[in-house]
Amino acid sequence: MEDEANAFAGALLMPAKDIRPYFAGRRVDFALLAALKPEWKVAMQSLLMRARALGAVTPNQERYLWQQFSMRKMRLREPPELDFPAERPQAVSKLFQLHIETLGYSLEDLETMLHMYGSDLVEFHGLQLGPRKKGGPHLRLV
Repeated sequence: MEDEANAFAGALLMPAKDIRPYFAGRRVDFALLAALKPEWKVAMQSLLMRARALGAVTPNQERYLWQQFSMRKMRLREPPELDFPAERPQAVSKLFQLHIETLGYSLEDLETMLHMYGSDLVEFHGLQLGPRKKGGPHLRLV
């Protein structure tokens, strides 16, 4: 089951037709994995697993790279200088903002429906609170 999950994650995050050219005709080594990490926004180890799945590394190359990960103590933590900024989800925040600006919901309405404090909604979702629109449609969850 874990192999299936890894195969799915690899195909979703690194589609074969998109990532194969990055491995084609190149030796897969630490330098290549480190260069691809910020571009693909996945771990170097995930890139190695995808390279294996696409046949871009031999079993000996793969074993050597896994040994290098262990020797460099990078199995649990890759070098911080290769980290990329975390992406901030926006869909839910935009949905809340739409309810406030267009549908005329107040922060108190959202607090009641979602069973959350208004301050948490503002902090978690970066809501911009302005004057409430009067007279617009107002939907309620039942």
